[in-house]
Amino acid sequence: MLDFPYGLGLSFYFDGPDRMYVKVPFGGRVYYRRVADAAPAQRQAAAASEAVAPVRVAQTVVPAAAPTVIQSADYRTLMQQAQAAMRDGAADQAETLLAQAEQYPPAHPEVDYDYAVLAARSAQPELAIEHLNDAFKRGFRQFDLLDSTRDFDVLKSDVRYQALVARYR
Repeated sequence: MLDFPYGLGLSFYFDGPDRMYVKVPFGGRVYYRRVADAAPAQRQAAAASEAVAPVRVAQTVVPAAAPTVIQSADYRTLMQQAQAAMRDGAADQAETLLAQAEQYPPAHPEVDYDYAVLAARSAQPELAIEHLNDAFKRGFRQFDLLDSTRDFDVLKSDVRYQALVARYR
Protein backbone atom coordinates (compact mmCIF):
# COMPACT_ATOMS: atom_id res chain seq x y z
CA MET A 1 0.00 0.00 0.00
CA LEU A 2 1.30 3.42 -0.94
CA ASP A 3 0.25 6.35 1.22
CA PHE A 4 0.37 9.86 -0.12
CA PRO A 5 -0.01 13.16 1.72
CA TYR A 6 -3.58 14.03 2.60
CA GLY A 7 -4.59 10.41 3.09
CA LEU A 8 -4.70 9.20 -0.53
CA GLY A 9 -3.75 5.52 -0.64
CA LEU A 10 -3.28 3.10 -3.52
CA SER A 11 -3.43 -0.67 -3.06
CA PHE A 12 -1.94 -3.14 -5.54
CA TYR A 13 -3.44 -6.62 -5.88
CA PHE A 14 -2.10 -9.48 -7.99
CA ASP A 15 -4.88 -11.48 -9.64
CA GLY A 16 -2.69 -14.00 -11.42
CA PRO A 17 0.76 -14.43 -12.95
CA ASP A 18 0.10 -11.80 -15.64
CA ARG A 19 -2.71 -9.72 -14.19
CA MET A 20 -3.02 -7.17 -11.40
CA TYR A 21 -5.19 -4.27 -10.39
CA VAL A 22 -4.79 -1.05 -8.46
CA LYS A 23 -7.50 0.01 -6.06
CA VAL A 24 -7.87 3.76 -6.46
CA PRO A 25 -9.98 5.76 -4.03
CA PHE A 26 -13.04 7.26 -5.72
CA GLY A 27 -12.12 5.47 -8.94
CA GLY A 28 -12.45 1.80 -8.17
CA ARG A 29 -10.21 -0.84 -9.63
CA VAL A 30 -7.84 -0.25 -12.53
CA TYR A 31 -6.72 -3.50 -14.16
CA TYR A 32 -3.40 -4.20 -15.83
CA ARG A 33 -2.59 -7.31 -17.84
CA ARG A 34 0.90 -8.11 -19.02
CA VAL A 35 1.07 -9.18 -22.66
CA ALA A 36 3.95 -11.21 -24.02
CA ASP A 37 6.40 -9.17 -26.07
CA ALA A 38 6.72 -10.07 -29.76
CA ALA A 39 9.83 -11.96 -30.78
CA PRO A 40 12.62 -9.81 -32.28
CA ALA A 41 12.09 -11.32 -35.74
CA GLN A 42 8.39 -10.47 -35.59
CA ARG A 43 9.19 -6.90 -34.52
CA GLN A 44 11.57 -6.51 -37.45
CA ALA A 45 8.97 -7.89 -39.85
CA ALA A 46 6.36 -5.55 -38.41
CA ALA A 47 8.72 -2.58 -38.74
CA ALA A 48 9.42 -3.53 -42.34
CA SER A 49 5.71 -3.81 -43.13
CA GLU A 50 5.05 -0.43 -41.46
CA ALA A 51 7.72 1.17 -43.61
CA VAL A 52 5.50 0.57 -46.62
CA ALA A 53 2.66 3.07 -46.72
CA PRO A 54 -0.65 1.34 -45.96
CA VAL A 55 -3.23 1.43 -48.72
CA ARG A 56 -6.74 2.27 -47.57
CA VAL A 57 -9.59 0.28 -49.06
CA ALA A 58 -11.57 2.69 -51.20
CA GLN A 59 -15.16 3.19 -50.17
CA THR A 60 -16.66 4.86 -53.18
CA VAL A 61 -19.99 4.78 -54.93
CA VAL A 62 -20.10 2.37 -57.86
CA PRO A 63 -19.99 4.10 -61.26
CA ALA A 64 -23.10 4.17 -63.44
CA ALA A 65 -21.60 1.51 -65.73
CA ALA A 66 -22.25 -1.21 -63.12
CA PRO A 67 -24.81 -3.88 -64.04
CA THR A 68 -28.41 -2.93 -63.29
CA VAL A 69 -28.94 -6.18 -61.39
CA ILE A 70 -26.49 -5.07 -58.71
CA GLN A 71 -27.84 -1.50 -58.50
CA SER A 72 -31.43 -2.63 -58.05
CA ALA A 73 -30.52 -5.28 -55.46
CA ASP A 74 -31.42 -4.89 -51.82
CA TYR A 75 -28.93 -4.80 -48.97
CA ARG A 76 -29.06 -8.52 -48.13
CA THR A 77 -28.45 -9.55 -51.74
CA LEU A 78 -25.48 -7.19 -51.99
CA MET A 79 -23.97 -8.70 -48.85
CA GLN A 80 -24.45 -12.24 -50.16
CA GLN A 81 -22.84 -11.33 -53.48
CA ALA A 82 -19.92 -9.61 -51.71
CA GLN A 83 -19.31 -12.64 -49.49
CA ALA A 84 -19.43 -14.94 -52.53
CA ALA A 85 -16.92 -12.70 -54.32
CA MET A 86 -14.61 -12.83 -51.26
CA ARG A 87 -14.82 -16.63 -51.23
CA ASP A 88 -13.91 -16.67 -54.94
CA GLY A 89 -10.97 -14.33 -54.34
CA ALA A 90 -12.43 -11.40 -56.32
CA ALA A 91 -11.45 -8.66 -53.87
CA ASP A 92 -12.21 -5.77 -56.25
CA GLN A 93 -15.73 -6.99 -56.95
CA ALA A 94 -16.32 -7.64 -53.24
CA GLU A 95 -15.12 -4.13 -52.41
CA THR A 96 -17.48 -2.63 -54.98
CA LEU A 97 -20.44 -4.59 -53.62
CA LEU A 98 -19.58 -3.65 -50.02
CA ALA A 99 -19.39 0.02 -51.03
CA GLN A 100 -22.89 -0.27 -52.46
CA ALA A 101 -24.20 -2.05 -49.36
CA GLU A 102 -22.71 0.69 -47.22
CA GLN A 103 -24.90 3.27 -48.98
CA TYR A 104 -28.08 1.80 -47.49
CA PRO A 105 -29.41 3.97 -44.64
CA PRO A 106 -28.95 1.55 -41.74
CA ALA A 107 -25.19 1.03 -41.81
CA HIS A 108 -24.90 -2.61 -40.88
CA PRO A 109 -21.91 -3.94 -38.93
CA GLU A 110 -21.50 -6.82 -41.38
CA VAL A 111 -20.25 -4.35 -44.00
CA ASP A 112 -17.44 -3.19 -41.72
CA TYR A 113 -16.70 -6.78 -40.69
CA ASP A 114 -16.34 -7.80 -44.34
CA TYR A 115 -14.12 -4.77 -45.00
CA ALA A 116 -11.96 -5.97 -42.07
CA VAL A 117 -11.75 -9.44 -43.62
CA LEU A 118 -10.68 -7.95 -46.97
CA ALA A 119 -8.02 -5.81 -45.27
CA ALA A 120 -6.73 -8.77 -43.23
CA ARG A 121 -6.49 -10.91 -46.36
CA SER A 122 -4.53 -8.18 -48.14
CA ALA A 123 -2.02 -7.91 -45.26
CA GLN A 124 -3.20 -4.54 -43.95
CA PRO A 125 -3.52 -5.11 -40.19
CA GLU A 126 -4.04 -1.44 -39.25
CA LEU A 127 -6.93 -1.10 -41.68
CA ALA A 128 -8.40 -4.44 -40.59
CA ILE A 129 -8.40 -3.36 -36.94
CA GLU A 130 -9.93 0.01 -37.88
CA HIS A 131 -12.80 -1.65 -39.78
CA LEU A 132 -13.29 -4.21 -37.04
CA ASN A 133 -13.54 -1.37 -34.53
CA ASP A 134 -16.19 0.29 -36.72
CA ALA A 135 -18.10 -3.01 -36.87
CA PHE A 136 -18.06 -3.29 -33.07
CA LYS A 137 -19.23 0.31 -32.73
CA ARG A 138 -22.18 -0.46 -35.01
CA GLY A 139 -23.18 -3.51 -32.99
CA PHE A 140 -21.22 -6.50 -34.31
CA ARG A 141 -21.16 -9.14 -31.57
CA GLN A 142 -20.71 -12.44 -33.44
CA PHE A 143 -17.68 -13.56 -31.46
CA ASP A 144 -18.14 -17.19 -32.50
CA LEU A 145 -17.68 -16.11 -36.13
CA LEU A 146 -14.72 -13.94 -35.18
CA ASP A 147 -13.06 -16.79 -33.26
CA SER A 148 -13.69 -19.42 -35.93
CA THR A 149 -12.49 -17.51 -39.00
CA ARG A 150 -8.89 -18.00 -40.09
CA ASP A 151 -8.77 -14.58 -41.74
CA PHE A 152 -7.78 -12.90 -38.47
CA ASP A 153 -5.12 -15.45 -37.41
CA VAL A 154 -2.39 -12.93 -38.24
CA LEU A 155 -4.07 -10.32 -36.03
CA LYS A 156 -4.72 -12.54 -33.02
CA SER A 157 -1.20 -11.94 -31.70
CA ASP A 158 -1.57 -8.16 -32.13
CA VAL A 159 -2.14 -6.33 -28.83
CA ARG A 160 -4.52 -3.85 -30.51
CA TYR A 161 -6.70 -6.70 -31.78
CA GLN A 162 -6.70 -8.38 -28.36
CA ALA A 163 -7.65 -5.16 -26.60
CA LEU A 164 -10.39 -4.41 -29.13
CA VAL A 165 -11.98 -7.85 -28.82
CA ALA A 166 -11.64 -7.84 -25.01
CA ARG A 167 -13.34 -4.44 -24.84
CA TYR A 168 -16.49 -5.60 -26.63
CA ARG A 169 -16.61 -9.25 -25.51
